[in-house]
Amino acid sequence: MEILRDAIWQFIGAILGLVGTVVSVILAFRLQPRKSLSCSIIHRSKLVSIKREVEHKLRVYYEGKAVQNLSLVVIRIQNTGNQPIVANDFVEPVEIALESTVDIIDGEIGGTRPENLRTSLSKIDQRIQLLPTLFNAGDYADINILVDGSVKEIDVHGRVVGVSRIRKVDLADIDVSSRSMPFFGSLAYLITFILAALAIYVLVGAAVEWGAQVIDRMRT
Repeated sequence: MEILRDAIWQFIGAILGLVGTVVSVILAFRLQPRKSLSCSIIHRSKLVSIKREVEHKLRVYYEGKAVQNLSLVVIRIQNTGNQPIVANDFVEPVEIALESTVDIIDGEIGGTRPENLRTSLSKIDQRIQLLPTLFNAGDYADINILVDGSVKEIDVHGRVVGVSRIRKVDLADIDVSSRSMPFFGSLAYLITFILAALAIYVLVGAAVEWGAQVIDRMRT
């Protein structure tokens, strides 16, 4: 029993050391101050598309301007770091440009998180600028852009203090990143529970063995 108990304690010690190392690395990475601003296309859809066969007979106008392939593109600007980005951090505002074959018709702010995030847009030629505002960690602003044409790529520019570049990412990458910490937290709780159960098992076994030894001594 003593040999078994020593082997189990050695196993528990090794697991605890491994778990401690992994958790320390994860927490050190997660808690390290970092600024990050990301841009992603979260939605795109065609609203009006005129085929060539009828384009000489049919005209579609948006606010007095003729369009042929009216589309909606929703672009999300999000603080994906763990530090706030204040308005004064924007040395140059975030600027979104589309392909030269696409005509920007209109733009407006859609959804935001939080709801009281206050910002606005300005349209300069074929570019959309997002006016600087406070973005706390996880905050975002969705920009609805009406275009005449098909959007495949976007270019995003801007200069932000502490941010080397504005990253273009898939929305799925942001979602996975936000879910990863709860996963590791749950895993750590599970491992802790298993180790606690093993420790209780060893302690109970040791107590039973000690009790049996005491009873044997009393009998003798």
